[in-house]
Amino acid sequence: MSAEKIQMVMEVIDAILRDPSKPWDKLFNWVETRTGVNRFRQLLIMVTGLSFLLLFNCGRVAMVISNAIGFMYPAYTTIALMETPRNPESTVETTNKWLAYWPAFTSILIVEQHFGFILRFVPFYLLSRTLFLVWCIAPIKNNGVAILYAKLTPYLDLYFD
Repeated sequence: MSAEKIQMVMEVIDAILRDPSKPWDKLFNWVETRTGVNRFRQLLIMVTGLSFLLLFNCGRVAMVISNAIGFMYPAYTTIALMETPRNPESTVETTNKWLAYWPAFTSILIVEQHFGFILRFVPFYLLSRTLFLVWCIAPIKNNGVAILYAKLTPYLDLYFD
């Protein structure tokens, strides 16, 4: 990946972190004004710390963190979408994205409930799971949920027609 592309990605992430309409703006602003650490570095520090926790599978704490990552922002966005149905930003595509996310998240929880004792022995499982959930909620067009939806829809049509 070239330096220009990396710089472009960093700028996009920084713009998202500085968006005052997002729920994390106040927290990042509070930390930035008190420490002087810019938002992108704050995000890198948080991601690195969480990655170490999840990488070394620190028991139930890591599972709670992973579940919180997979639940809190999607729940906030879904509720905001429901409370402002006439919002021009809430297009059909955005609504469908979040409607497709919840079955994927629930499927992960159901599989873990029944096979968690086996998944504990899979190396880097929690880190992989968390990265997958972040990919599913990423604010990009072809995120994990969009790809899952596109791949699974033909099979679902066979059963529900």
